[in-house]
Amino acid sequence: MPTVMSPDNPSIGSTWFQSKDGMTLVYIPDGEFQMGTEDSSNDGFNEKPVHTVYLDAYWIDKTEVTNLMYAKCVADGACDPPQIHDAHSIQDGYYVSEEFDDYPVLKVSWLDSTAYCTWAGRRLPTEAEWEKAARGGLEGKRYPWGDTAPICEEGAENGARFTVSDSDAGCDDENTTKVASYSPNGYGLYDMVGNASEWVADLHSKLYSDDYYANSPYSNPLGVDLGDGRMQRGSSGNSYDNLDDLGVARRYAGDPDKGSLSVGFRCALSP
Repeated sequence: MPTVMSPDNPSIGSTWFQSKDGMTLVYIPDGEFQMGTEDSSNDGFNEKPVHTVYLDAYWIDKTEVTNLMYAKCVADGACDPPQIHDAHSIQDGYYVSEEFDDYPVLKVSWLDSTAYCTWAGRRLPTEAEWEKAARGGLEGKRYPWGDTAPICEEGAENGARFTVSDSDAGCDDENTTKVASYSPNGYGLYDMVGNASEWVADLHSKLYSDDYYANSPYSNPLGVDLGDGRMQRGSSGNSYDNLDDLGVARRYAGDPDKGSLSVGFRCALSP
């Protein structure tokens, strides 16, 4: 369970510090939002149609879970170490050097991320919760800050850690960086696109459930009932085909047993 009592009468902008792992939670109020997009460069990701979703209020981690936070769970015996814990494909010592304490933990499976959130007294967010949080209170926009194309510039409103293949857009390399290095969105959340993709709670089918968005429950959707994997949201610092891949509606799928050098996570909590 959470280590401290939640703030009284929270509203947009309210935060809640968790002493167990050092994470700050941000409050997302109840209400409707428009989920999905009609403007996708790849129909295979099944981000259509745009549909109205109602969510109860919830809290969500302000940043991606870091190496230092995850190490506390490992030390408590509640989490397995990252699947590569002495090196990173690009940044040597990623999991053992203090230099990378505040970088997003990578190479953790969906099962690992679930174990961490349980240990911390939280849970993984649903796809719908993740997307509402990523949109930062904006409706119908491509990115967490609006429709302006992202740039690799810390402090810029449209800054993000990303690269695009065969393009000058993005950063000079595919390395991750410290969480919260770029500007937050309207809810005060960092790195909702770029840096690391993120596991979410929902199952996925082999075809990303072609008709799920068309028939999605209106209230607090939990995703498909059956599937062979788990969903990922957001984008990482890895190279993408085009800027659409960094959109807040973009959906991915992954093997829940396997970690990746581009995927981390953040947790959520119901009041």
